[in-house]
Amino acid sequence: ASARDDEALEQIRRETEDRYGRLPESVERLFAYARLRRTAESAGVVSIDRTPTGLAFKLRETARVSPDKLLGLVSAGGASFSPSGVLRVESGGEGLIESARRVLLDIRDGG
Repeated sequence: ASARDDEALEQIRRETEDRYGRLPESVERLFAYARLRRTAESAGVVSIDRTPTGLAFKLRETARVSPDKLLGLVSAGGASFSPSGVLRVESGGEGLIESARRVLLDIRDGG
């Protein structure tokens, strides 16, 4: 989506729903994905990949993430951070998009 921010994206979602009625799950996932991309950009993450056990977040070299926040994620278990800037997080029972968004918000707000 070409929305400038989450508020504009939500407005597009509401307009689409007003025009076409209740949105199918696939369209809701598309909007969730667009929100995820915006959150990743603001957190300094250039890519998110699915791994056999969860998710891998590749941080931009210039990402401003608190070392204490990364250490906290790793110390809590289920996460690892490599010198190449990849944060690997095991994914729980929640959906992948929601799991990724939760991690992104956590590292973004900690930076």
